[in-house]
Amino acid sequence: MRNLVSYIGVEWKLMFRGIGIWVIAAIIGAVFYFLATDTVYASNVGASVMRMMMCLFPLFIAVFFLAMHAARREAASKNHLLFPSLPFRTWQITAARLLALAIPFTLIELMPALIYAVTAINEGLSTKELINGILVLISGAIPGWFVIVLGYLIGSLSKKRWVYLMGIVIFIGLTYGVDIFLTKHAPYLGILEFTQLDFYTSANSSVAFSSVWGFTSDVTYWYHRLFYVGFIVMISYLFIQKIARKRQEIQFSRSFYISLSVISVLLVSSLWAYISIWKEREQSFKAEVAYYKGAKTDELTSTFEGLSASDYELNVKISPEHQMEVEARFKLTNSTGKKLERIPLTLRHSFKVENAWINDVKMNAASGDQKDVIWITPMNALENGENITIKIVYKGLVDEWRTNNGSHTLAHYDGIDAGRVYLLGMFGWYPIGGIHPLTSLMAYSGYDVDKLQDHTFTIPPTNFKVTVTTSYPIALYSNGSVLEQKMNKTVFEAKNADGFSIVGGALDQVTHKSGQHTVSLIAGNQMKDEQMQKAITQIADSLERFLNEVKAIWGNEIKDPFQLYEVFMLADSNDPLKNTINIGTAMGGEKIISIFANINGIKFPYTFISLEYLQDAQNQLNHLFFQHYFAGQPGTYSGEFSVLFSAYIADKSTGVKEDLIDPLAYGFKGQPNETYVYINQIYKASSKEEFRSFIREFYTEASKERLTYEQAQQEILAYLKKRAGDIHA
Repeated sequence: MRNLVSYIGVEWKLMFRGIGIWVIAAIIGAVFYFLATDTVYASNVGASVMRMMMCLFPLFIAVFFLAMHAARREAASKNHLLFPSLPFRTWQITAARLLALAIPFTLIELMPALIYAVTAINEGLSTKELINGILVLISGAIPGWFVIVLGYLIGSLSKKRWVYLMGIVIFIGLTYGVDIFLTKHAPYLGILEFTQLDFYTSANSSVAFSSVWGFTSDVTYWYHRLFYVGFIVMISYLFIQKIARKRQEIQFSRSFYISLSVISVLLVSSLWAYISIWKEREQSFKAEVAYYKGAKTDELTSTFEGLSASDYELNVKISPEHQMEVEARFKLTNSTGKKLERIPLTLRHSFKVENAWINDVKMNAASGDQKDVIWITPMNALENGENITIKIVYKGLVDEWRTNNGSHTLAHYDGIDAGRVYLLGMFGWYPIGGIHPLTSLMAYSGYDVDKLQDHTFTIPPTNFKVTVTTSYPIALYSNGSVLEQKMNKTVFEAKNADGFSIVGGALDQVTHKSGQHTVSLIAGNQMKDEQMQKAITQIADSLERFLNEVKAIWGNEIKDPFQLYEVFMLADSNDPLKNTINIGTAMGGEKIISIFANINGIKFPYTFISLEYLQDAQNQLNHLFFQHYFAGQPGTYSGEFSVLFSAYIADKSTGVKEDLIDPLAYGFKGQPNETYVYINQIYKASSKEEFRSFIREFYTEASKERLTYEQAQQEILAYLKKRAGDIHA
């Protein structure tokens, strides 16, 4: 051991004597400093350190070629013939060279983990989140060790310089080639591609970190790292044994075969466990695809539009094994205009109905030809205008995995496990009156990938009382207020809600009141408290300002669609909501559709990424508020009105008026956009009341039905030109 430590010192002297290593260190230091001071992700503790991890990408390339150089250095300098006379064994020399690179690399790797530990403690994160984050960040060194060993092996193949070219080919092949050729046919074989270890992962990565749910606790992540640790140990051990035996320093013994057997068992077991879990997830996804294949929006949907459920009482039991059991009690009213012999209820097909009662009389519930629909047959036909009380007990598995953004690999969507509960209303986890398509199979343009796309829709506002019991401690949140909260039991109540969702895990919630509205925001614990307060203040103040301006411009013509208490939540970058379509939306723009008008209850204003760009987030909020207020109203064929209204709501200037909108930002080839030039002229020449009147007129003009987009643009521009001319006349 003393000889090994001594030779590591020799290697460091050789490594650090040249200027090249210091140039590499300076480049890595500059990249690290740039990412560490990047304010875009500074509001999220985990996201900021994951951004720092990106500096490991040039470091990986550097240690790869340094390992190749270390393997061929003595032969290139013709000093290799001196080694037999040195007081070091072959295994000591080889191990020292590998450790001489691995030790400083690992120390650099520990920097993000150390920064995360300090920041997380200051932010008051739980011990579980702290330890989990540190372990994930430290494990990022594993692919670096693999690259070092791989580079050393390649460098040992030849003492010629062409070996560097071969190394480049192998490096590119392992980083991109495997991803291109293997993951398409077997996504679970991502274990063979070491870039999956996230050595240059971005803060958006769903593999190691989520800006909402924090660092991963997925067991496959650790099987993945265990596989590579075993693989690194095996190839290093075999390589050293081969060289030592060639020089007759050692002979293969019983201990060699025992060690090799233990490492092999570790490799095979971790690989088998990893692939088994992913194969199970893949089979689950394929079963979902098969279920929805050929399904269309059912013709019976409109037949039962007047069938509505209300006054829900839901007793929910969840366990970390993805299991969920629900006892649902609610009223059902028939407003279809006809007598119903059978009653359809929308419920996700993954749930199995065990018992059903109508007015406390036990009835049978059966599935039919429609997807995600159960049918209940009452003793007597349900007359129009009549209401009944229904009670249903059902249970099932909630663990949805879907292809994401055209990729063949799977991402976790709705689900229940030990660290997360994500039950959106659109998942169909509680019965909904009538027939509503929940999910359909969609073609993904440009990709040969099966894609399931969720639907969302509206139901009449109603009351919810939801009791959630868990078999393990987990913090739960919803769009309702908390009536009772114990260690493993939470009771929620929501009045006049348009739906209900339950979320839980490493989350936090803040509340802010502005004017009439009290607004609550749910976000990941990784989000800094200061930023969460800034975000909720921004949402609440923007909402109140928007409401006041809408009232000042349109009076009482447009009703405020928001409740006095609203709950918002930040979405992840690959959230299923991004792959949601609204049933009944007019594709031509005839009607304005709100993404807030659905059965989720919780409203998702923007993702964490868009939140970081505060001005973009402000514009997005104004745009979404506009959609929600004007839902069902005549739509605008032009985006100019949306830009105008968002800019006006965000404008807080006093005194001398500047341009309301930058026309160059929307221009073409350096030329200002004429539309916004005229709008700025009107804005500067108008009083506040006059400009509000103009906004109302412009909305009416922009909402007129036109045959083509070009016609709409020409007529709107002509209107603005005339309006600006009238002001200056």
